[in-house]
Amino acid sequence: MKTKDFEKDRKKRNGVWYVLGSITLAGAMLLIMPKLIEVGSDYLYKKSTPPIKHNEDDWGPEIVKKSTLEE
Repeated sequence: MKTKDFEKDRKKRNGVWYVLGSITLAGAMLLIMPKLIEVGSDYLYKKSTPPIKHNEDDWGPEIVKKSTLEE
């Protein structure tokens, strides 16, 4: 048969473990979540944007001196 002292002691120990577990979980999340969010957002961004294909022949307008245009 369980006594009242045993029940009080058991409840106290359960509460201590609950608090220690909560503190440990919060500390781990403070260390892990920022990196996890960064990696996840980079992954989603790269998957959502289409790849850019560069055309090596088209580099935009070319600056030409006026004297060479008249020749």
